[in-house]
Amino acid sequence: MNLRFRILSALLHHPDETLRAALPEIAAAIPQAGFRPPHDAALARLCRRLQMGELLDRQEAFSTLFDRGRSCSLNLFEHVHGDTRNRGPAMVALVEAYQSAGYAPDANELPDYLPLFLEFLAVAPPALGRELLGQAAPILDRLHARLAGRGSADARAYAAVPAAALAEAGVA
Repeated sequence: MNLRFRILSALLHHPDETLRAALPEIAAAIPQAGFRPPHDAALARLCRRLQMGELLDRQEAFSTLFDRGRSCSLNLFEHVHGDTRNRGPAMVALVEAYQSAGYAPDANELPDYLPLFLEFLAVAPPALGRELLGQAAPILDRLHARLAGRGSADARAYAAVPAAALAEAGVA
């Protein structure tokens, strides 16, 4: 299992009590996971940010960034296909890749949901994981740029996740 992808996946889930309770463990795992500098420090900052203040405020910040509008959507194919018919075949192909590796994705999420995709990469056969991550790299790069370009501290903190994933792809 690739602990780095598991950490990235966890940090992109909608903040709730479960995530908050896991943050100390996630923060402690970051230095041992093998993230490259400066990604390790940026991910630790995101952990601290997620622990700050009221949970409702963290949830509102998450929803503002990722759930309102397409520019920072956590659904990968939204950035490529939008709501066109081309999105369906891309989803089917991704589900088939998951199934070929023996992975049964959560039926409550679309297969292109970035936290689910990162969770799959944590357990995927290395060659398949590298191939899929390489295909997703342009989308991750776009998402990173959009988050980093927003003026909020929350957006800059969350930008650490696609940046670290790009580093895993050998892009950053």
